[in-house]
Amino acid sequence: MLAILDRAAIHRARNAFHTARHRLRYRLERYGRALRYARSAMTADDAHQFIYEAEYRAGHYSLAAFTVAEVMDAAAERWGNVPGMQRWAVDAAARVSGKWNDDTSELPGAACEWALQIMQEYAAADGVQLVEQDEDDEGEEA
Repeated sequence: MLAILDRAAIHRARNAFHTARHRLRYRLERYGRALRYARSAMTADDAHQFIYEAEYRAGHYSLAAFTVAEVMDAAAERWGNVPGMQRWAVDAAARVSGKWNDDTSELPGAACEWALQIMQEYAAADGVQLVEQDEDDEGEEA
C-alpha cells in the first residue's frame, strides 16, 4: 500500500513539475513577443500569434483571410516575377485592407483583384509597366 501511495505522489509531483515548466515556457515566449513588439522588432510569426490571441480575447474571428502571399501569388501568375513586386504587393494589400468593407457577402478574391489594380498603379508610378502573361494555348483548343 505504501508503494502505491509513493508512486501516486511521485506521479502527481511529476505532473506538477511538467505543468509548471510548460506555463513558465509559455509565459516567457509571450514576454519575448511583447518585448519584440515594444522594440519594433517583431517577426511575422509574432504578428500572427498576436492576431490569434487577440481574436480569442475580443471574441471576433475573421472568417476570410486576405494576405500579401495571396496577392503575390496572383500577381506572379498574372505578370510573372517582376523586380519590386514584393514592395508593391505589401503596399497594395495594406491599402486595400485599410479601405475594404468587411461585409461577408463580398468575396476575398475581389479584395485581391483590387490590390492587383493598385499594384499596377504603384508599378506605373515607379516607371514599370506590368504586362499580363499569355494564357496557355492548350486550354483554348477544344
